[in-house]
Amino acid sequence: MTVSELETFEKELFAKLRKNSKKSLNIIEKNEKLVDNYLNGSNTEAIKKFVNGFNDVVLDKSVKKYKLFEAVLNHKLFTKVLAQFRESDVLIRACKDVKRYYSSYEFEDYDEIVNKKVVEWLLTMNINYAVQDEKGMTALMYAVKTVKLYFAVKVMMTEKSMYLLDNDGNNVLFHAADNYSSLKEFIKYKDSYNIDHVNNNNENLYCYCSRKDKITSQKYLDTLKEYKCAQPNLANNDGKTAAMYLIFYAKYKELISFVKYYQIDPNYVSKKGHSLVSSLIQRYYTFYTKKIVQKEGFGLNLTGFKKFSLIFEALKNMGCDFSISVDENGTTVPMILSKLHDEVTHNYLFGNEPIVNVKTDIKYEEIDVSDPNVAKNLKSIQMWINEALNPKGMINTQTAGLMLMGLGH
Repeated sequence: MTVSELETFEKELFAKLRKNSKKSLNIIEKNEKLVDNYLNGSNTEAIKKFVNGFNDVVLDKSVKKYKLFEAVLNHKLFTKVLAQFRESDVLIRACKDVKRYYSSYEFEDYDEIVNKKVVEWLLTMNINYAVQDEKGMTALMYAVKTVKLYFAVKVMMTEKSMYLLDNDGNNVLFHAADNYSSLKEFIKYKDSYNIDHVNNNNENLYCYCSRKDKITSQKYLDTLKEYKCAQPNLANNDGKTAAMYLIFYAKYKELISFVKYYQIDPNYVSKKGHSLVSSLIQRYYTFYTKKIVQKEGFGLNLTGFKKFSLIFEALKNMGCDFSISVDENGTTVPMILSKLHDEVTHNYLFGNEPIVNVKTDIKYEEIDVSDPNVAKNLKSIQMWINEALNPKGMINTQTAGLMLMGLGH
């Protein structure tokens, strides 16, 4: 009896299982000595390898029936195979293998379940729900991300599995926050969890969701409020807060709502020196310098510049102090705006105070206005910003249409 014989047995058995052939059991009987030697003894590596291959067949999209698989697992020669199967990652893989399609965050989420039937079957097989994959993720952590798998969530909510953490220290609640629908559905379980749990990055639910760009709409934010974190302005190990990450992703509407509802101090500075103002100007500088050199499709950046302009407006209305230093070198907002030749934003924030082109050696390089393409784009940017910050707070529709087509800039 050789390893090659075992491989031949596996190939033949798996082929029959894919076809739902009852001859699968006959193959086991025919190879009784081989199975007993390799799969019913002390060779754990051979058993694990076999189960991994078996699981591949179980999760094959063409397989729709599982009674034969169960009969094989319950065969007298497969005692150790069954034991390993129950400790394998098969349920994790089944729950992970779900496709989600979102038409828009403004509308309901649409889910297509790929492996619903196999998940239903696996839940009857006494699988160990506490098994974790290489990321420390459990089947429950994957399942809570998708509303149509909440039939499985209900079953897997056991003491043994529901309080486990992944490798980053995130609990099941953090994974349930993957999207609006799952976050809303998970409310029924929220009282079973410590809402103020922090992960390895010192993030609570709010900070985590914001950093991962999960706060995609007002309705998501409204649902998040129901979880009632005690520290909505908690700074993580990088010194960033939920509000700061909302700025990073240019979520100006959600930022305004979040700061107002939780009464966030607009001039809060973390121990690592980060503030709303520093978060905005640093992100703005990166966006600005990257986009201004574009030659094709530059007009598609109109929306981005508008969003950042509206965040400047929001922070000004909140009472943010734009005169503070924004990094360890004492750099200020006017210094950076001078490097960007952004007179419109400067004048909006500082009135008639003249913009000074700082020549000192700061880490923010100046844009090259001698470049014809940059000079042309600069004119468009200044026009967009001016339109975004005008009293109506709107960009002319006809102009916007031309810009989005990459024309007229």
